[in-house]
Amino acid sequence: IDFYSIGTNDLMQYFFAADRTNDKLSELFNFNDTSFYIFLKEIILKAKKQGKPISVCGELAQSEKQLEILLGIGIEQVSVSSSKILEIKNIIRNTNLKSTKKQTSKLLKS
Repeated sequence: IDFYSIGTNDLMQYFFAADRTNDKLSELFNFNDTSFYIFLKEIILKAKKQGKPISVCGELAQSEKQLEILLGIGIEQVSVSSSKILEIKNIIRNTNLKSTKKQTSKLLKS
C-alpha cells in the first residue's frame, strides 16, 4: 500500500462494538476514551515505521479537542468536510505541537 487513511467513525464503531446510530448503544461510543487513542497511536506508529503517510477522516478530526489529541499522537494529515477546512486550519496553525504532544502523552498515561 502507498498510504493509510483511517475512517474514525467506522473504526470507533468497531472498537467500541457500538453502533453510534443506535440510541441504546450510543453511550458506549465515546470520543474521549483514552483506550481508543492508545489503539490509534499504535496504528500511527506502525504506519510511520513502514514509512507510509497516515491520515484521519471522520468526526474525530473535526472537533478541536479531539483534533489536538490526534496531532499529539502523530497525525499530520486530516480530511474534513469543506465547511470545516478554515476552522481546522486555524486550529492546526495555532497549536503548539510540542506542548500538545506533551499533554497528550500525559493524557494517555492516565
